[in-house]
Amino acid sequence: MELTWEGLIERFSSSVPLKEKKAGSVFLPIALVDVLVPQDRPSGDGVTYRHEGNVSAMTMLVLDLDEPGALERANKVLGRYQRLLYSTFSRTTESPDKYRLVLPLSAPVEAGRWQTLYAGVAAEIGSDTSCGNLSRSYFLPSHQEASSIPPVFEVFDGEVLSPDALSSFKRIKTPSGRPRKVRRDSGVIMHPSMTIVPRRLYRASEAGWDKESMQRRHASRIEAMAESGHRHAFALGVTGAEVDRFGKDVDWQSVVSFLYDMAQVHSGRPLWLGDTPKELPGMVTSAYRKFGANLSAAERKKLTSELVDLMKTATATGRAGQEYPYGAAGEGQSVLPDRSPLSRRWAWLIKLAVDGGAGCLDLMVQSEFGWHNEPLLAGDFEQAILGVLGQVDGGALISSQAWQYLVSKGRRKGQLVES
Repeated sequence: MELTWEGLIERFSSSVPLKEKKAGSVFLPIALVDVLVPQDRPSGDGVTYRHEGNVSAMTMLVLDLDEPGALERANKVLGRYQRLLYSTFSRTTESPDKYRLVLPLSAPVEAGRWQTLYAGVAAEIGSDTSCGNLSRSYFLPSHQEASSIPPVFEVFDGEVLSPDALSSFKRIKTPSGRPRKVRRDSGVIMHPSMTIVPRRLYRASEAGWDKESMQRRHASRIEAMAESGHRHAFALGVTGAEVDRFGKDVDWQSVVSFLYDMAQVHSGRPLWLGDTPKELPGMVTSAYRKFGANLSAAERKKLTSELVDLMKTATATGRAGQEYPYGAAGEGQSVLPDRSPLSRRWAWLIKLAVDGGAGCLDLMVQSEFGWHNEPLLAGDFEQAILGVLGQVDGGALISSQAWQYLVSKGRRKGQLVES
C-alpha cells in the first residue's frame, strides 16, 4: 500500500494502548520482488515469504533511538530532512528515551546497497548499525495501557531524503590497530604491513573456536551487550562476523555455546528467554547471503536442522537447576502467590540466599528481580538483605557471588553501601 506524506502522518499519528507489545500491528518499509519465493521457517514449521530474498528495495529509513541523547544526535544529523517521530511501546517513566524516527525516501534504494547505507547513517548518529536487515518489521505507534507517561508524536518538515544524500553519510571507520577489509567478496584482509593474508589467519590468537579466542574477537560486542543488555544485536553481530570470516567452515556448535554462555554471564538474562533462539537460523542464513557464501537448499535445510538441535541442547543445559515457577522473565509479570511488592522482595531475597548456599546464583531469580526491582525504596533494599541474612542460618547460606550481585544492583540504584 502506497501512502502520501499526509497519509503517512495520519496513519502514524495515533498511538494504540496495548497490554502486550506483540498485540500491535507492524509495517515493513520495503518494495517486494515480482515473484515471491517461499523459504523454510527456522522452526521447520512450514514456510515463510518474509525474508531478505523477497525484498527488492527499501522505501523509508527507520531508526530506533533507544539511548539517552540519541534523539538529539539524530535531529542534529537529519534536521534538514522530512521526518516523523513517535514513541514506542517500551517507553516508560523509568525509560522515557524510546523513540522511532521515520524518514521517507525520494526514491527506493536497491536491496543490495541498503545495509551499507543504513550502517553509515546509523553510525553517524550513534544508533545500532546491525538493525538494517531488509526484512525487519517495525511496530506501529503503541503504548502501555497502564503507562502514566503520554506517547510522543512529532512531524518535521524539510527536504525529502534522497538515496544520494543517504550515501553521503560516513562509512564506519575501522578502529586503529584492526584489519581493514579490502572487498567483501575477496575473502582477504589487508595487514598493516600491506601484505594480503587470508581472513581466518589474521591474528592467530583470535582464530580458534575455544571460548578465549572467541571472546577476544568479539570483545567489543560483549562489552556492548553488557552495557545495553541487547542479546539479539549481540547474536546478530557474532553470527555475521563468524560467517564473514570463516564462510562455510564456521563451527556452529562452538558459536551457539558461546552465544548462550556470553548472554548468560553478561546480559543478566539467559539467551533462551525471548525470541532470539527462534530467529538464530534466519540470522545465519541471512549472513551467508550477505557475505557472498550462498547456501544450496540442501545445505540450508541441513544447517537449520543442526542449529535447532544445538539450541535445544544449549537451552536444556541452561535451564538445568533453574526450574523455579517464576514467569516474570518470559511473561513480564510475577507468578508468586502474593504479588505485593513487599512479598516479592522477601520471597526473592530468601530464594537468593538459599541459592547462594550452593554457590550458584539462579538466573531465573535474577530475571524475577529484574522485572520488579523498581518498587524498592531507598534504604528498604539494604534492610531486606540484612533481614534475610539474619533469618537464613545467620546468613551462612549467602554466597559471595550472590552478595556481589546484590551490591552491584544496590550501587546502581544508590541504595546499598557495602560494609
